[in-house]
Amino acid sequence: MNNLNAFSQHFADILFRAFPEWRKYARYDDTEGVAAGTIHIIVPHPEDTEKRLDIWTVNDEVTVGWYGWHTHFNNWSGISDEDAYQQAMSMIRDLIDDEFILAVCFDHDGTVGRAWEYSVGDDFAEAYTYQKKHADKQVCLRSWRGSHDRCLKA
Repeated sequence: MNNLNAFSQHFADILFRAFPEWRKYARYDDTEGVAAGTIHIIVPHPEDTEKRLDIWTVNDEVTVGWYGWHTHFNNWSGISDEDAYQQAMSMIRDLIDDEFILAVCFDHDGTVGRAWEYSVGDDFAEAYTYQKKHADKQVCLRSWRGSHDRCLKA
């Protein structure tokens, strides 16, 4: 990955030290319209292709995406690049360790309409409230390993 910018290279170094087996999933992102020097890592889920983990850098931010949801880690939010790297790594570890739970609202056509982030032990109150108000939609909990997967009842 010789073409990465300094931000992307530093994050890639941190990520691949923690997960060396993911190096094979990385690619230099030369998509038209994407800033030069970015990296995109697509980590396949061992059992479910819809649950792939997307990690990418662009414009000095790390983005972690999974199951139609994503979040950004960057210095625009008032944190240093190092803090952005560490927060992204913490999110990635929590996700693959099944400590991160995503409540996903599926629209009528099956696409993800909105999502809420939770940790193990949370009560999912906001997701339950939304499900009760929108009985025509389906809110389901999703976790990387599936140990927390279930759909909420209205």
